[in-house]
Amino acid sequence: MNNLPTNKPGSQAFMVFSMLLLGTFSAVLVIIFDLFQSDKTTISSVIIKHVKEFDGVPYITIISITGLSLLAVGFFIYLSSFIILSLPAMLLRNRVKNWKNGLFAYITTNELKEITTEVFSENTDRKFRDAFLYIYLTSEVSENSSNIRFAFTQLMFGRSLCCIFLIFSVYACLVSASYLGIWILIIPILFYALCIAWYIYGLDYYEDIMTCGYLVNKSKLCKKTVESI
Repeated sequence: MNNLPTNKPGSQAFMVFSMLLLGTFSAVLVIIFDLFQSDKTTISSVIIKHVKEFDGVPYITIISITGLSLLAVGFFIYLSSFIILSLPAMLLRNRVKNWKNGLFAYITTNELKEITTEVFSENTDRKFRDAFLYIYLTSEVSENSSNIRFAFTQLMFGRSLCCIFLIFSVYACLVSASYLGIWILIIPILFYALCIAWYIYGLDYYEDIMTCGYLVNKSKLCKKTVESI
């Protein structure tokens, strides 16, 4: 039983399942919206029109095409979130917010000093520190490393969901453009600002989790050292 494969966060199987889940959620969101747009041209109406052309095609083929399409949509959403949300969030986080997390900076600087020069460790940017501490904490198999991996997966999944809602808001505004007026621009901009703000908060919270994970590891190490004396 212990040798059975599982969908662990960060594994390839879990990644494929997440992409399929994102694609399915996007499709359901669009379908529900399109049900109330009977007099307009929507994505659902266009797809239904083309599906009728598949008369006589085996159901297994249609199901396979649908599954691959949902997987492709989820993968597209995930990759798009890097550019749409990650890039502006990183810029705002580093420049506009004028971030300083004293404890996180302290522990990463100390760890980097052990393997690099003091000047380099103190001037390393935040993005590198995030990556370094993540790899450092997950390099060994433990309950703590699993928690860090799960938190990272949740952050990526949450970012992808924000990207879905953002793209959906643009689509909904375009479909309803005839009676939205100026709101066709205001609504997507508001959604965009909220999504970036949420992702920045998520990154800060994730750094707090990694900081706590590092301190827990050090605390356990200190206890083992004291007990061995």
